[in-house]
Amino acid sequence: MRIALTPAPKDNHDIAAGYRNVLTVFFLFWSIPTGLTILQFDPARISFVTQIVSMMSFAFMLWRPINVLLGLPFIALISPAGGVIEHLGIRAVSCEWMMIGLTFNFAYLIYVNHTKNKVRIHELLFASIYLMSWVLSYVLGSLISLTALYYLYGYIVINYYFKNFAKGEIEWSAILNAWCLASVLGSLISINAFMNGISLVNFSTDLDMEITVNSLQNSFGGGYYYTGFRLIIGMLAGWIMLRLVFCKDVLKVKVILSFILVVFLMELMTLLNKTAILAMIIAILVSFIYFTYKIQKASILRTSLTFIVVILFFYFFLYSFSLSYYDSTDQLFGAATSSSSFLIRLDHWESAIRLMLTEYPYGLLLGLGPNFIEQGNQEMSELFRTSATDGGIEGALDSTWITFFIEFGVLGFGFVAYIFIKCLKVLLGCVRILPKEYLTTPVFIAIFYAMPYYILVFVSQSVGYAKISWFPFQVILITLAYGTKLSARKKRLAILKTAR
Repeated sequence: MRIALTPAPKDNHDIAAGYRNVLTVFFLFWSIPTGLTILQFDPARISFVTQIVSMMSFAFMLWRPINVLLGLPFIALISPAGGVIEHLGIRAVSCEWMMIGLTFNFAYLIYVNHTKNKVRIHELLFASIYLMSWVLSYVLGSLISLTALYYLYGYIVINYYFKNFAKGEIEWSAILNAWCLASVLGSLISINAFMNGISLVNFSTDLDMEITVNSLQNSFGGGYYYTGFRLIIGMLAGWIMLRLVFCKDVLKVKVILSFILVVFLMELMTLLNKTAILAMIIAILVSFIYFTYKIQKASILRTSLTFIVVILFFYFFLYSFSLSYYDSTDQLFGAATSSSSFLIRLDHWESAIRLMLTEYPYGLLLGLGPNFIEQGNQEMSELFRTSATDGGIEGALDSTWITFFIEFGVLGFGFVAYIFIKCLKVLLGCVRILPKEYLTTPVFIAIFYAMPYYILVFVSQSVGYAKISWFPFQVILITLAYGTKLSARKKRLAILKTAR
C-alpha cells in the first residue's frame, strides 16, 4: 500500500527561491579567489582575498542558521587555495577557523533551543564509541594528538545544524546543490592546472610550499589537491546523470546540469582515479536498473536511450580531451586499467590486519584511536602504513573500511556497517511505500545512488575525518532523515487502519 503525503505548502517555492539566492551569493563570493587562482595571481594576494571572502561568508552564514550548511561546502573546498593562516600560534586554513568561530553561535543556539535538543540513539552511540576510542588510545599511547577531538566537534556541529534547521526536502536539495556549485569551482581550478601544467599551492602546508609539475600523469597526487575531492566529484557526476534521465526538471535546469556534468566528467578524467570512476559506473548501473524497472516501467526505452547517449558522450568527448594531455593511448589506458595498485593494496590491507591481530589485540574492541593511521604514535602508525610489497611508508591505508577497523575496532566498524545497512533499508522501504513522484526527486535519487557508491569507494579509498568526509556525512544524515519521516508515515497509516 502506498501512502499519500500531505501537499506541499504554497510558500515552498519562495523558500526554495530564497535558498537559490543564498547559493548565488556564496558562488559569487568564492568565484573571486577561484578566478585569481586560475589566472595565477601572486599567492600572497590570493591568500589575502581568500581570507576576506571567508570572513564575508562567515558573516553571511551567521545571518541565518541554515546558511551555515549552505556555505560550508564553499569554505571547505575553496578556502584552502589561500593557504594556511596562523593566529595565536595556531596554523589552520580558513575552513578550520570558521568551524572554531562557529563555537559561539553553536553554543548560543543550544542555549536558546535547549528544550528541543533531543539526542537520538545513533548519535549517542557514535559520540560514545568515538570518545571511548580516543580516551583509551590516548591513555595507552597509540594516539598523541588532540586533532581527533576537533574532528568529532565538526561532526557534532554539522549534525546539530542539520537536525534543527534542515528539516525538509527543500533544505536537503539546497545542501546538495551547494556541494555541487562549490565542486564546480574546485574542478575549474584543477582542470585549468592540468591543461596548462601549472603548479598549485600545496593545500596541506603553507604558501611557500608548491609542487612542481614534472609529469602530468602524476600531477594530481595527494597534496596537489584534496585526495578525496575526486570522491565528491564521482558522487555528484553520477547523481547529475541520473537526475537528467529520471527527473522532470525544466529545460533551463537541464542545460545548467549538462554543463556541470561536462565539467565534472572532465575533472574525473584529469584525476583518473579508478576507484571513483568504477564506483560511479557500478552505482549508476544499479540505480538505473532499479529506477527503470521498479519506478518508471513505462519509460524503459526512453531512459535506456538517454543513458546510452550519456555513456557515448562520456567515451568520445572525454577520451579525446584526455588523450590531448597524455603522451599516448597506452599511457591513458594503462593508467585507467592497471590492476597493480589494487593488488598492492590487498597485500597492504592483509599486513595491517595481521599486525592488528598479533601485535595490538587490545585494540580489537575500540581500535587504536580516531585518525591513528595519519596522526597517531609515529612509530606505531608507520608499522601500519608500511607497504608489504616494497617496504615504503604510505600516507594512508587506502581503505576507509580497513581504517575504521584499525582505528575504532569491532565496535566502531560494526556501528558504521549498521548505519549503512539502516540507510539501505530506508531506501528500499521508501521505494516500497512512497508514491512514484516522491521517488524521482533530485534528493531521493542522490541518496539512492550515494549508498552503493560510497560502499564501493570506501573499499579502496581513505576518506578521513576532515573536510572531505563532511559530504558523505551529510548524505547519510539526509538518508536517516528520510527514514524518520518514513517511520512517522507508517505509524500514521497504522493509526488510520486501527481507527477503521
